Amino acid sequence: MLLRALHVGLLLLQLSGALGAKLQYAVIFPSEMVSPHLEQACVHLEGADGGSRIQITLEMGKRNTTVLEKTSEQKSYFSCVTFEVPPPSDGNEEVATMQVSIESGGETISNSSKVLVKRARTSLFVQTDKAVYKPGQTVRFRVVSLKENLQPGKSLLPAITLQDPGKNRIGQWLNVSLQQGIAELSLPLSSEPSLGEYSIRVKDTVHGFSVEEYVLPRFEVTLQLPRVIAFNADQFPVKICARYTYGKPVQGTYKVKVCGKFYRYSWWVRQQDLCADFSGKLNQSGCSMLDVKPSNLSLQLRSYVKRVEGTGSVTEDRTGIEFSASGESKISTQLISLTFLDADDAYKPGIPYSGTVRVVDVDDTPIPNQPVYLTSRDRKVNQNLETDQKGLAPFKLENTAKWKAEMYLQAKTPTDSSANLRLKRFYSRSKSFLKLHAQKGELPCQGQQEVRVEYLIKGTELGEGAKHMELHYLAVSKGAIKDSGSFEIPVTNGSK
Repeated sequence: MLLRALHVGLLLLQLSGALGAKLQYAVIFPSEMVSPHLEQACVHLEGADGGSRIQITLEMGKRNTTVLEKTSEQKSYFSCVTFEVPPPSDGNEEVATMQVSIESGGETISNSSKVLVKRARTSLFVQTDKAVYKPGQTVRFRVVSLKENLQPGKSLLPAITLQDPGKNRIGQWLNVSLQQGIAELSLPLSSEPSLGEYSIRVKDTVHGFSVEEYVLPRFEVTLQLPRVIAFNADQFPVKICARYTYGKPVQGTYKVKVCGKFYRYSWWVRQQDLCADFSGKLNQSGCSMLDVKPSNLSLQLRSYVKRVEGTGSVTEDRTGIEFSASGESKISTQLISLTFLDADDAYKPGIPYSGTVRVVDVDDTPIPNQPVYLTSRDRKVNQNLETDQKGLAPFKLENTAKWKAEMYLQAKTPTDSSANLRLKRFYSRSKSFLKLHAQKGELPCQGQQEVRVEYLIKGTELGEGAKHMELHYLAVSKGAIKDSGSFEIPVTNGSK
């Protein structure tokens, strides 16, 4: 069984099975491990008969590491252990085997799964303040060292060298200390240096820059159009900007052409693309904002207009050098979009079903105070909702005990924009049910958070005389088990 890890998309592997008719087990560990980091592995036994012996071993080419070796007399056992991941036998990674052996009730079962063991890597980056320098200027650069988790990397670099176009070493820094993973250095060029490509070398990382006698100004032009434009919009913004490679705004003149592009799929569509032209001078920030009227581009002909395309160019005042850019926007005839959030794709009869409808416009901006009608195909659901300031309309359906088989929910606005959701009936052989409710918004880095757990456990599945249940949990982040624990839940008299 595979469990999805939070945020990163790595996987935890769970080996599960049964011994005889009673004992059930699950062993959970990361599918990728980084050496020499600490990792956790968890084991859960249920229904053991007499003493049980559990052994988990990480088998690698040149060594085996005992992750867990435990003897238990309990019928139910849950524990997580922390172990240090050994380095790969050769190179930067190795495919290893996690071997599990369980003895209980006179029987032995073995199971195994492949895992990837990787050596921890640190990435080095070199950045210069410019791409091109003139003779006599100072080359300023920084070296950045980062671990895989984006934490500062190495604090000391043995050597950093700078070579000219002839591969001659003209600069060298030894035993460079990094502060929070960063070192900032500089080297003044002579008045008559060798012209051409220079390189900064830090271990296997190489960064280049050039030295030229006369440097033509180099700048980049950007043309920004909205991602989506409503076909009936009064106007939409277009922004053109120009900046030199070192960040300073360009002073110059611009030309922009914005066109509505037509479909060419039918012989009777003969209209030419309609365009609007703009020109002027960039402001002090190197930009200019334009307001384009869709009526000038015939966007109202929504059956034929496919998209809006824009082209723009900037000419620098001092040199007359010109660079250009382009962009495009989609035309949307759907002015309102609805989506279901925090809504499971299955329901349990008798357990309230909840979710949220999100309503946004073509720019993905939330629409507040928007009426939403929530209905079902069999007419067992009929609710009137209204979005809040974030464009969200939460709902809770209490009558799930009356639902049969599949359910089809529809959220709809008065303008007939809609979203549909198909729900399956939850099935469990024991007729039990367990649900973790997702946390809303971003979780803070500090403090504790409550997690709501909803459950329905048939008393007949607990056995006679059961006085409590145990809820075991794992907290997983970036493919690794970060926390674990258990809660004891009392069983009240009369539970069925």
